Amino acid sequence: MKMILTFLITAALASALLFTLVSSADDSAITRNTITNIDGWDVEYWRDGGSGTMVWSGNGAFSCTWDVSPNNNILFRAGRKFGQPATVNKPHTQIGEISLTFDAVHSTDVNSLLCVYGWTARDTVEYYIFESWGTYQKGRQSPQAHLIGTYTIEGEGTYEFFVSHERVNQPSIFSNMDTFPQYYSVRTERRGSGTISVSEHFRQWEALGYSMDGALYEVSLCVEAWGSAGSAAVNSFTLSVGGKAPEPGLIGEHLTTSDATSILRHIAGVSQLTSEQRARYNLSGNITTADALSILRKVAGLV
Repeated sequence: MKMILTFLITAALASALLFTLVSSADDSAITRNTITNIDGWDVEYWRDGGSGTMVWSGNGAFSCTWDVSPNNNILFRAGRKFGQPATVNKPHTQIGEISLTFDAVHSTDVNSLLCVYGWTARDTVEYYIFESWGTYQKGRQSPQAHLIGTYTIEGEGTYEFFVSHERVNQPSIFSNMDTFPQYYSVRTERRGSGTISVSEHFRQWEALGYSMDGALYEVSLCVEAWGSAGSAAVNSFTLSVGGKAPEPGLIGEHLTTSDATSILRHIAGVSQLTSEQRARYNLSGNITTADALSILRKVAGLV
């Protein structure tokens, strides 16, 4: 049995490696809605129309172009998701300190923005921390948003905190009929690089009377655009969660033979991984070629 399993693993590894060599030129370009994990980063592309391309450069960096004129919306983002939408269960206070450092360029002469973006579940909140923006600024120019207060984070900048009116029975990433507010923190001056102490923003919002007690689903660096054509590039991006940066490949305990078999069956399309297995090995969305290679190499004893 062991010999047969070794043969299957070796054959699968060879096939995956051949696929990578043939298709590597296309793997980095994303052109349709997807959630995937690349080298430990959770990467998401979403649009409701128009067109756009996201090219992954590695280590959190990516570039993107779009044309969503005249009235469509598109988001490109990378960061960390803390589980599946239905199963996340830890608020930010249990996850630990979250911060990021970035260097980016985006179109400020069109309708677009650069921000930290994410959601909390069960006490749903959609939140933004705006670092740069274009011709329209959510918050200051949103008629449904109300200025709650202003705060300064030492060494980082001053932000105005807005809360948008509550969305009632509207779609969210958790439910087709959800009720939730939107939080916007808007830096008083644009910047394309710097450090953002995300956890400190959460604490500032709570001090102003607005809860972030829900289970934290996501922290991402995001380029969003609507009704425009343009481009952006995140030249470098580091993210620290609980004092640790995302690691390439698999994260978690030792890969068991049982899980290895399940993963191989998943890759072959025979069965699906359980949510527990995905969580154990930090796999979300589709398993990429890079994920498959990392898994197979580990099983085959090559790493």
